Amino acid sequence: MTPGPSPKSANEKRTAGNPGRRSSPEGEPEYRVEVPDAPPEIQGEALDYWNEVVPLMAESGALTVVDRGTLVQCCLFWGQFVTAAREVEALESRIYTTNTGYRQQDPWIGVQNTAYTNYQRAAQQLGITPASRTKVKAVKPKSAVNPWAALKGGRKSG
Repeated sequence: MTPGPSPKSANEKRTAGNPGRRSSPEGEPEYRVEVPDAPPEIQGEALDYWNEVVPLMAESGALTVVDRGTLVQCCLFWGQFVTAAREVEALESRIYTTNTGYRQQDPWIGVQNTAYTNYQRAAQQLGITPASRTKVKAVKPKSAVNPWAALKGGRKSG
């Protein structure tokens, strides 16, 4: 991976006016805006987060059909984080002594930290965090227009 910021998409370059004058990527795919259903593996806190975030993202036009996998990861990591945070809160001590006498951090703290780090990465990809939100250009869903509606009456031959 090269150091520095990630490359900008063609939309981001158009929006910013392309101050670096570098060529824009050609043929960048554009996907339809769609509200996916929650998959069955999302339950509990993860499902609550899904139900909270998905309608907001869909309303803003920032959710497309290909974002489902990242969104699932984001919700699952959030659920793991909340579960681990509750476990950490319930601990009597965050440090314990092993059978051999070593003092060690409780494993739930590591689970909590890892889950939050993974959540942050997925959330940044989706533009959920405040800093990443400035880098996402939402596309408002177009109204459903039937291209054949104009031909509904048919042509009259003259």
